Amino acid sequence: MPFGLARAPSTFQRVMQNTFMKELDEYVVVYLDDVLVYSKTKDLHYDHLRVVVQRVRHARLLVGLSKCELVTQKVQYLGFVIEPGGVGPDPGKVQAVQQWPTELLDRKQLRGFLGMVGYYRRLIRNFNKWAHPLYKLLREESDMTWWPVHTEAVQRLKDALATCWNKKDSPIAFESKKLGEREQFIPAYESELLAIVYALMKWKQLIGTKKVRIETDHATLGRMLTQKSVTPRLGYWLDKPADFDIEVVWAEQYTKCKDFREVVKACKRHQEGEQGEKGLTWEGREYRWENHYLWVSTKPGWRICVPGNELRKEVCTHFHDHILTGHPGLERTRAAIRHIFWWPGMESDIEGFVKSCVQCAKRKASHLRAGGLLQPLTIPEAPWEEIAMDLIVGLPKTKEGWDAILTVVCRLTKMAHFIPTRQCASTEEVAKLLMREVVRLHGVPSA
Repeated sequence: MPFGLARAPSTFQRVMQNTFMKELDEYVVVYLDDVLVYSKTKDLHYDHLRVVVQRVRHARLLVGLSKCELVTQKVQYLGFVIEPGGVGPDPGKVQAVQQWPTELLDRKQLRGFLGMVGYYRRLIRNFNKWAHPLYKLLREESDMTWWPVHTEAVQRLKDALATCWNKKDSPIAFESKKLGEREQFIPAYESELLAIVYALMKWKQLIGTKKVRIETDHATLGRMLTQKSVTPRLGYWLDKPADFDIEVVWAEQYTKCKDFREVVKACKRHQEGEQGEKGLTWEGREYRWENHYLWVSTKPGWRICVPGNELRKEVCTHFHDHILTGHPGLERTRAAIRHIFWWPGMESDIEGFVKSCVQCAKRKASHLRAGGLLQPLTIPEAPWEEIAMDLIVGLPKTKEGWDAILTVVCRLTKMAHFIPTRQCASTEEVAKLLMREVVRLHGVPSA
């Protein structure tokens, strides 16, 4: 086939796919004239090679022996190095990226850098976060003014590509996506769902029919996937995960926010470059560094960010337990803290702190409406025929993460089981506890 024809690549790819049609995705991968044969054992590999050679001979194709690598555990293929330890970038490509200048004042040069680094984005954590300032320079309204934040972004991407091969226990691949202009204003639970849908569709071929466990810091996301009444937009997104066998699990450890160190550093660099005229947009929020405090822009106005669990607990203690505050209720405590401070998940943190206050539980009278007269219950005829259960909450968290006790009592014998659990446990998790700790020992109760 002559060089230079517009349809030559697609025609050649079709010829190669027709040649290895039965072997594709079984033990052969083909991209134009690059053929990769993979096998689990050496003997099986020899058999696969014989089949491939027969296919090549039958199609009257020529093979350059000088370009062949036979029976090897490490191979360079399409810019990647594949070996038993994993997949990494081609060292030659990495070296070429390291030699790129840190100031790319020309659009063509910047596009070339982003194209080269973007090819390895599946190996780089938070690729879109660091590449976002550079992509903004490629917009039509941009005047290509180069600030220190752009130099930092280039260096970050270089370092991430150079070190991605040396990381232990690294995921198979990373994936990130910048939200569009309209998507930036959707609620948090919708953006969490959008991320899951995007990841499922991105890796659809690899997932197939396998069971997928999704760990998220959004506790209500699991219930959202099963609710019946949703908006049209949510209904469109919820139809896509229905094709997969997924299990959504709330991962509490992901709710622990970082201590804002990266945000502080980025704010300082940004304000030095912009002469402090504008704040820094970081993961959908605007921040600024002023008077040795990190400020965040919220609907009520600018508030101080509180890093670390210890400082947040101290803030809650000051506004609720202080002698001058007089142990106010939940809403008054929230309003007082909201006026000055902010941190991710502060609403639930404040609620948990106020509800676990021992002084309030002892001294404050209940404002609930008085209940009616007690009604007698029928006496069960056999042990564990009828049970009563409740949750004991407001307890300090253990090392295993338990902060509540599920109590199950037999109404006839008063025998009880005390089962450690989490205060935010779902109905499905509680049902599993009952099956494992009660039904397994005493059978299924009638009530």
